[in-house]
Amino acid sequence: MKKCILLYIIAIIFSGGCKSKQNKLKSANTKDTVKFFPIQEYYLQQLKYADSVGSRKYKITVEDGKTDSVIIDEKEFNQLVKQFSEPDITASANKKFYKQNIFFDESTHSYTFNYTSINKSLPVESTDILVDPETNQVKRIFINKAYTFGDSSIIEKLSWKNDSSFSINKIIQYNNQPDRIQQIKVVWNKN
Repeated sequence: MKKCILLYIIAIIFSGGCKSKQNKLKSANTKDTVKFFPIQEYYLQQLKYADSVGSRKYKITVEDGKTDSVIIDEKEFNQLVKQFSEPDITASANKKFYKQNIFFDESTHSYTFNYTSINKSLPVESTDILVDPETNQVKRIFINKAYTFGDSSIIEKLSWKNDSSFSINKIIQYNNQPDRIQQIKVVWNKN
């Protein structure tokens, strides 16, 4: 995966992916020729890694001021990971609705691959993938999602930390009712 990420960064740089700010903010992709970061491959690699370390997977849930911690099985772990991998913004049918912006962020010392939706009806509003320039490994992934169901809306902030954990923070908003906040953190590589 490290070689794949390095080759991807080099290909983007040489194909003009890191041009000036004005050129980076072009309209969304109209053709399926733009190479997106291989995020689905990354999640598969992370699932394999989580299985290979053999440690237990803990789910910590905070809701209504109460904290609950449980060990989860592979089935529940895989279901929670789907919240990151679905819907797949790299799929041909979805790519055209996302604009890609790649830049070096000095504050995080990372290459940042940003994907922002131009179609506000899609659940994935944005995805940021931070890649370490020395190791070419993903450091973190941040995803913002929003859904509307009848009289309620859900805002999700997802965060993935390479080889160790992820979190899903939800704000559920109902008409004329207080917001409900739920935080889920899954940890699988405690050192």
